[in-house]
Amino acid sequence: MDTFSFYRPTRAGSYPIVLVSCEIVCSKYPDPQVGAAVKAFLQSTIGSGQNGLADNGYIPVPASFKSRLSAAIDAIT
Repeated sequence: MDTFSFYRPTRAGSYPIVLVSCEIVCSKYPDPQVGAAVKAFLQSTIGSGQNGLADNGYIPVPASFKSRLSAAIDAIT
């Protein structure tokens, strides 16, 4: 996933994101239950895991990037 745009904000007066957390996972798992668990975990991080971030000084994943992440997660088997 290309995260370069996170470091080059286009809005005047905005600051770049200084930390991006990356998760490296397999695209295919020999055990379907493991693949399903990985998918569920990753979907929760971009779904309900985003709740309350702004209240704690964090920036939620932008909707445009979230859809790309979701598509990549959905491809895991």
